[in-house]
Amino acid sequence: MNEHELLKEKIMEFVTAAKNQRVRPHDITATLTGESDIQPFTVKAAVEELVEEGELVYAYRDPCSYIEFPCNGCDGAYRAARPMKVITDETGNTWICDKESVGDDNVPDQSCWECGSLNFTRTN
Repeated sequence: MNEHELLKEKIMEFVTAAKNQRVRPHDITATLTGESDIQPFTVKAAVEELVEEGELVYAYRDPCSYIEFPCNGCDGAYRAARPMKVITDETGNTWICDKESVGDDNVPDQSCWECGSLNFTRTN
């Protein structure tokens, strides 16, 4: 393994060991240049290469930018659940249903989920 590949491996280890597995780009550069005679531009180039390879991503988390692992399976964005509503049937059972569900009758036929004893609203 050549020096460039070893540097990339050190960067990955640094991110893995960091709190929340994210670090500020400056912290990587400062730490790795302080450990040896590696030049800052060499560290930055290795980080850029890891980003291009998809091993790491730049992320902005107010108020700072970070380098972290990509979110697997979420296409870089967090997706919210589809719109839902809580329905109480005529016997008092609560159900979670798609927002487009109509009426309180035949709730099981509308692909709803029975809540059982779990409370999903403040009024239950």
